[in-house]
Amino acid sequence: MPPLLMPICLGQTQRAWPKHPDALPVSYLPLHIALTKLFSTDAHLATYSVPTWPRRLSRTAVGHPQFPDGVPMVLAVFDVDCPASHKTPDPHEADARWGEEREKLGALHAHHPG
Repeated sequence: MPPLLMPICLGQTQRAWPKHPDALPVSYLPLHIALTKLFSTDAHLATYSVPTWPRRLSRTAVGHPQFPDGVPMVLAVFDVDCPASHKTPDPHEADARWGEEREKLGALHAHHPG
């Protein structure tokens, strides 16, 4: 089976198509690389996969004639974060809270392995 390819946007402000017809292309990477690669920017992963149309997609892509069958969503992704993670001057405070969330993820994985 070929690897699942995921779009990587190089920043949260990258323009999206079709709202911006001049939107720049995004890179598609295999999921295992997208989740482990270090990026030099604030890269974002999208949960749809349309490698034949390598653009960041806006909400208006749904229902667009380019996608008569819709936009295929291929992942459910949960951002494990805490309110302090982007605001605290002490990174250890955020790390401790992330650790608490990891316990919840471990329990979820134990109940739904795979």
